[in-house]
Amino acid sequence: MVRPMRIINLVRYFSGDTVRPGPVFRRERRAGRYLTVALAIGAAETAVAMSADKAATQALEDLIETHRNMDPVAIEFTMTMEIRDGDVASRPRKVDGRMAVGPDGRGVLSVRGYTSRVADRRIVITHEDTADRRHAIVERAGGPALTTLNTAFHSLPIPVLALHWGGNDVDEIAATLHPQTPDLTPHTYQAGDADGGDVLVLTEPDGRLELTVDDESGRLHGASHVLDSGSRVPDGVAIHSHFEFSYEPIDVSEIDDAVAFDRGDRRRVTRLSSLRGSAEADEGRGRMAIGGAESLEGRPAPDIVLTTADGGQFDLNDLRGRAVVLDFWATWCQPCHRILPVLHDIADWADEEGLPVDVMTVNVLERQHDSPEQRLEAVREFWQQGNYELPVAMDYSGDVARDYSVQSIPMTVVIAPDGAVEYVHIGAGGSYRESVKEAITDAIEP
Repeated sequence: MVRPMRIINLVRYFSGDTVRPGPVFRRERRAGRYLTVALAIGAAETAVAMSADKAATQALEDLIETHRNMDPVAIEFTMTMEIRDGDVASRPRKVDGRMAVGPDGRGVLSVRGYTSRVADRRIVITHEDTADRRHAIVERAGGPALTTLNTAFHSLPIPVLALHWGGNDVDEIAATLHPQTPDLTPHTYQAGDADGGDVLVLTEPDGRLELTVDDESGRLHGASHVLDSGSRVPDGVAIHSHFEFSYEPIDVSEIDDAVAFDRGDRRRVTRLSSLRGSAEADEGRGRMAIGGAESLEGRPAPDIVLTTADGGQFDLNDLRGRAVVLDFWATWCQPCHRILPVLHDIADWADEEGLPVDVMTVNVLERQHDSPEQRLEAVREFWQQGNYELPVAMDYSGDVARDYSVQSIPMTVVIAPDGAVEYVHIGAGGSYRESVKEAITDAIEP
C-alpha cells in the first residue's frame, strides 16, 4: 500500500516547460454520433511494440485534420486528476485552462497562472503574479510548438495541445497526446451501436487514454487517461485523469493582439520560476511565514543584519541597488565544499564584467560547537584552509536560516537590486554555475 503522503506527492508531480498547420487529412464523418477514441495503454500482456491499425490511424488523422483546420476558436478545458492505490484514492485535483488558436497555428495558452503566446518563431510567457513586470521568451528553433512548451514547462498533459501544436506526422502526434504515455500506437477500431458511438483503440504498454470526439463537429469532446504500470508509477498505483473541452468561435483579432505582445516596461527573464510571485505581495521586509525556500522567489528578501567572521557587520539593506548572491553553508556539509570555489569564480566573473553584484556567504546549521566562540574559530580555520576570500556572515541564532526557510544546504539565493528574491538554488547539482549566472543577469537586466 502506498502511503497517503506518497499519493499526495504523486498528485502534485503529475498535475504539475514557425507554427505550421499539419498535413490535410481525409475526413469521413457519420453525422449525429460520437466517436470515442480509446487510446488503451497498459495491457500486461502487451509488452512489445504494436503495429498501427489502418482504420484506427485514419480516425486519428480525421481528428487532427478537424483541429488543424478550425476557424479561430477558444477552447476551454478542465483536467481532474486522482491517484488510486487499491481502495485508497487521493482527493481529486482540478486544473482549468483556456487556449485560443487559429488555423495558422498561432495562439495563446493560459493554465495555472501562466499565459503562453505562441508565434511563428518564439513563445512569450508571462505569469499573472508579475504579468506587468516580467516576461520570458522561448525560441522555437523550427520545431513543433508543443515540443517547446513541454521543454519549458516539463510536462503539459493536455491532449488537445497535440492536435494543434504537435508535429506533422500522425505517429508523432499520437506520441505527444499525453507526455506520460509517449508510445501510443493506433491499434484497433470498433464500430459501436447508435447510442454508444465508435471506439478507436491505440495501445502503449503502461496505461489507457480515451478520447471522445463529437462526430458531428469532428472536435475532441473529452478524454480519460490512465497510467497504471511501468517505471513512472509505483506498483499497484494508477493515475487517472479526466478532461472536458468546450469551444467558442472568436475573432482572429484576439489571437493577433495577444501574439503581438507589447513588452512595455517588462523585464525579460530566462527562467519561468522568475515569473512567479509578486514583490508587492508582502509589505515590508521582515520575517515571513512561508512554506519553502522556493516560494521566496518574487518576494521581498527578509532582512539580514549579522556580524561577519572578520569582526564586521553585514546589513542586507546597505546593498540595495546592487544584486546580492547569498550562499548558506556549513563546515560539515560536503556539497557546500564543492560549490564554494564556484562561488568565488562567479564573484570574479561579475567583477571582470563590471556587474553590480556582491557575493556573501552565510554560515548556518552548525552542529558540533558549544559556543559562538568555538563556532567562529572553526569557521575561520576552515576558511583559511580552503584559501577562501569571500566574506562570511555568522547566523549564530539561526533566525536568518528560519527567515529564508533553509532546510537543506547548500542553498544559494540571488536577490535583485530592488530587494526582491530573483532565484533560489538548493543543492550543488545540475548546472549550478550557469543557473546562478543567468539569475544574476536577469536580476540586473533593466
